[in-house]
Amino acid sequence: MSINIIVVESKVENADAIVEDLYQIVDLERCDMTIRKFSDCRESIQFVEEEGCDIAFVMVDGIRFSPQSFVKSLQRLNPRMNIIFCGREGGFLKDSWNLGLSGYVSLPVKKKDLLFEISELRYYVWLPIRDELLALKN
Repeated sequence: MSINIIVVESKVENADAIVEDLYQIVDLERCDMTIRKFSDCRESIQFVEEEGCDIAFVMVDGIRFSPQSFVKSLQRLNPRMNIIFCGREGGFLKDSWNLGLSGYVSLPVKKKDLLFEISELRYYVWLPIRDELLALKN
């Protein structure tokens, strides 16, 4: 079973750090993971409708849409999708709680914070962590 992850940011190159870290954290020999980057919220919604999504990273400072409205659209498509806001220190933190999201990561994203969030997802997704990174989790 493939794990679908999306990263939504108006400038796709800004999402590269998250994608790179995810590929370094997850043991790809033990799971099939696909990561797609989107600069357009509508395109990401269409992808989720067609392909499904397990985890969505939403760069709240970098999308051209209300993050709250966008998240509600994603939740209607899949109420058990793990959605993680990524934003400047404290920005949208309260919103992530009120919307029942899986987590919040402050920018710039640190590998340790990303590892914590994918290890503590609200809804279960099996993502095997590379053995050498397990110590970072604690």
